[in-house]
Amino acid sequence: MPLMFLTSVHVTGIDIYETHLGGAVSAVKCYQNGGYSTLWTSPSIERITVARIFQPQLATGCFSNRIKLEIAAITGWVNIDAVQLHGYI
Repeated sequence: MPLMFLTSVHVTGIDIYETHLGGAVSAVKCYQNGGYSTLWTSPSIERITVARIFQPQLATGCFSNRIKLEIAAITGWVNIDAVQLHGYI
């Protein structure tokens, strides 16, 4: 799921608003220097049945306005209502 934000920032965090069948995000990636680098990857996929704001602990940062969420294949419909990017200019 590619996402583009209005302003490029030094990424320090991300909030993923999962509203139905959370836990399917398998990786968070950042586009910079012509390609994607991995900021976070999941050790395992779990099926969450309640809404939550998922805040993965990023292993590294980047400077960009383009983020990609990788979603694992699970049974059912995964809903992500919003993604909030944290960072500084």
